[in-house]
Amino acid sequence: ILVSVNRVVDSAEIEDSLRAFKLAMLEVQKLAESVEGQVAPLSSGIGDATVEAKGALEQAKKSLATMEELIAENSAVTYGLTDTLEQLSGAARSIRILADYLERNPEALLKGKKSSGGK
Repeated sequence: ILVSVNRVVDSAEIEDSLRAFKLAMLEVQKLAESVEGQVAPLSSGIGDATVEAKGALEQAKKSLATMEELIAENSAVTYGLTDTLEQLSGAARSIRILADYLERNPEALLKGKKSSGGK
């Protein structure tokens, strides 16, 4: 039995297998070192991106809050916009009335408005 075991242990096939195993382990070690060298910068980059994304989200929340204040029903902006729209509506109505009058009385551009007293 010992002779058979010695023959197997001393065989070229076992030596070749051990050599191949050793080379494979060296390749695995190189791969692990390479991956380790790349993981550290990658994890640092992810951390930086997370911080930047959090900052952008906070800024977006602040901007949204400001917009909500500006367009609130009782805000100065809403009041000013409503007032401006009412004034524009009045101006458009006046222009429409003037256009109607000039259509009926085109000579008013040259002579002025007719007085209602019959002159």
